[in-house]
Amino acid sequence: MKRNMAKVRDELIESLFPNIGINYTITSPQTHNYNCIAFAAGDETKFWWPIYHYWPEGVPEKEDLQSFIECYKSLGYEECGMNSAFEEEFEKIALYTSPSGKATHASKQVSGNIWKSKLGTYYDIEHEFGGLNGWITEQSYGTVACIMKRKLKK
Repeated sequence: MKRNMAKVRDELIESLFPNIGINYTITSPQTHNYNCIAFAAGDETKFWWPIYHYWPEGVPEKEDLQSFIECYKSLGYEECGMNSAFEEEFEKIALYTSPSGKATHASKQVSGNIWKSKLGTYYDIEHEFGGLNGWITEQSYGTVACIMKRKLKK
């Protein structure tokens, strides 16, 4: 059963991500300081994207899934198939791709079925795992193509 997480509703979020319904919570003000890729990596100080922005050294500067997987591997993440189950000893991220296979987004797991995303230069939100799936416009994220995890730092 879906639950109503939205205390404040946002028409843009709901139009770009129709699967989200009202199952999200806005958790930050809008900012241009960082994006989803940086946010999932734990960096809220810069914008991460291949070519023209910060990108980890030695990682191919391409907008394909494999380059984004390599980006997070450079941070200690490993692929774990499509296992989105919450594991207390790990932090997990989900990588999204468009229908053409272009990398579009990353989100990070908060607990259980709740994930957190930075929506471009828009808000950070908490949402259910499948809430951002779908392709409506070029601003949509497509579908989860890979889940990665790394041991929590003690």
